[in-house]
Amino acid sequence: AAATVSALLVGVTLIVMTAVGAATGQSTIDATLDKQFPFDASVSTGSQPAGPAMVQAIDRTQGVAAAGAVPQAQLSLESSGRSTTVTAQGYGPQVRSAFRDTTPLNGLDDRHALIQAPGVASGDKVTLSTGGRSVTLSAVVPEGADTSLNSATLTTATLTKVAPGAQAHLVLVRYADGT
Repeated sequence: AAATVSALLVGVTLIVMTAVGAATGQSTIDATLDKQFPFDASVSTGSQPAGPAMVQAIDRTQGVAAAGAVPQAQLSLESSGRSTTVTAQGYGPQVRSAFRDTTPLNGLDDRHALIQAPGVASGDKVTLSTGGRSVTLSAVVPEGADTSLNSATLTTATLTKVAPGAQAHLVLVRYADGT
């Protein structure tokens, strides 16, 4: 009887250890995926703008927890006497709600822009302009930035100030947990 109890105890202990190890591994995998892929899906609308009705339809889809349209515009970026064209995208609260991990947006606010362009360093003053409108912000260069992207990430409010006609052709999506 003692041998049977010992065997059962060892078996139960191994099962519990395996279950705990699997749960720990799953949470580690989930955290890594959230950092690598901060949103679950993106919907590109091609040449058709992603209007409010489209975003609402995506947001109301079963299994979707949040959806947000990302407006974009081509802007001129000037910094330290250099000028280049960048693709600027606007990220507002609705878009941020589609992110599982907002770490890639750290430093972004109405006075700062996330810049990935040659010759721009964190703290530099950058002027973004188009059509006679401009805004000057402090640059934040994300860790591991690819300066060949020529991109600027702004808040939606800031993008609207400099490019009021910016349209969204991309919708970011976060699925409901467990979906």
